[in-house]
Amino acid sequence: MDETLKREKRNKVLQAGAIGVLMFLLMLFIGIPFFGSTGILILLAFLILLLVLTSSHRLSYIPNNSIRLSYYQAPQLFKLVDWLARKAELPQTPHIYITQNSMPNAASMGDKEHSILILTTALIKNLSEPELEGVLAHEISHIRNNDLFLFRLTEIIKEITFFISRFGWFMLFFLLPVVIASENTFPFAFFLFLAVIPIISTILQFALMRNREFTADLEAVRLTDNPKGLASALYKIEHGSMSFIQEILPIPRKQESSIFKTHPSTNERISRLNNLNPDILRMN
Repeated sequence: MDETLKREKRNKVLQAGAIGVLMFLLMLFIGIPFFGSTGILILLAFLILLLVLTSSHRLSYIPNNSIRLSYYQAPQLFKLVDWLARKAELPQTPHIYITQNSMPNAASMGDKEHSILILTTALIKNLSEPELEGVLAHEISHIRNNDLFLFRLTEIIKEITFFISRFGWFMLFFLLPVVIASENTFPFAFFLFLAVIPIISTILQFALMRNREFTADLEAVRLTDNPKGLASALYKIEHGSMSFIQEILPIPRKQESSIFKTHPSTNERISRLNNLNPDILRMN
C-alpha cells in the first residue's frame, strides 16, 4: 500500500485508540469516587462479562423479515461477496441476508469468523454493480477491522458511565435531607461532574464511530480500486432515504450537530472519496 495511505490509516487507528482510552478513563474518573478501587475492579469484571455475552449472541439481532440467501438464488452476488472477502483476507465468507425494505441500506454483523451481511431489496434493485461492490466492500471492511467488537465495547463503557452517573444522582437525592439538616452544600462542580461526563462519553463514542466509517471507506476503495463506485452509491442511498415530499419540494432537512452523529455527513464522505487517486490505492 502507498506510504501515504499507510500513514492515514495509522492515524485513524491512533485516533480511535485515543478515543477509546479517554472513554475508559472517564468511566474510571466517575466510578472511583463512588465505588473505590474494589468497586472499579467489579465493574471491569462486569464489563468483560458483558463483552463475552454480547459476543456469544453476536448474530441474534437479524431482522425478523430477513431471508438468508443461498448461492443458487443469487450466484453473482455470492461471487462478489466471496471475492471481496478473499481480498480482505477474511477466514470465512459472510452469509448474506435480504430484507424487504424500500430504503436502500446495508449492514454487517458478527466477527471475522462468523459474520453476515444484511442487504435491503431496494439496495440491490437501485445500485449498479460497481456501486453495490463499493457498499459490500465497506461493510466487509468493518468486519475486517473488528469495528463491530469496538462498537460493542464503547457502548458498554458508555452504559456503565451512565449507570454510575444515575447512581450518583440517586445518592444525592437520598442524602439531600441529611445535607440540608447539616447545613452543608454540594459544590457546583459536583453537579456538573455528574451531568457532563455521560454527555462527553457519548460524544466520544460517536466520534469513534465516525472515525471507523472513514476508515471503512478507505479500506473499501483499497479492495475495489474504485472510489467513484462507493461515492455514487452513497449519493443514491442518501437520495433514496428522502421522502417523496423532500424530493419534489426544496425543504431543507433538519441539521444536527456533527458531534451527535454516528456517521459523517454523506457529502463529506463523497468529497473525500472523489479526492482519492485510484492509481495509488491498489493493494500489493
